[in-house]
Amino acid sequence: TEEPHTAMELCQSVKGLGITLDPSHYICTGGAELPFDVVFPNVTHVHLRDTSSTELQVPTGLGEMDYNRIVTSLRQENYNRSMSVDLLPRSMEGEERLLEMRKLRRLIESHL
Repeated sequence: TEEPHTAMELCQSVKGLGITLDPSHYICTGGAELPFDVVFPNVTHVHLRDTSSTELQVPTGLGEMDYNRIVTSLRQENYNRSMSVDLLPRSMEGEERLLEMRKLRRLIESHL
């Protein structure tokens, strides 16, 4: 859903329902970032990419994604599943895409 509190209400009303968290969609709103901490207890999978308030994907390090806060919050919820690096196909190609994957992998590993 577009709104974190609505996502939580759905999870609370359907036993076993979880959330695939893509924080980029809460950051890239064209306005104020939506606080999404409320969803962490129900996260079952994570998609990560760097993003800004106006662009869904930007090169790693140029965006507003707080990887440390996300990893820390997931740890507090005893999250022990996978995280995916999610790059949009039209955003970069070839060697640039491979370099971006390596940068994101190393960044995430440094927080684990």
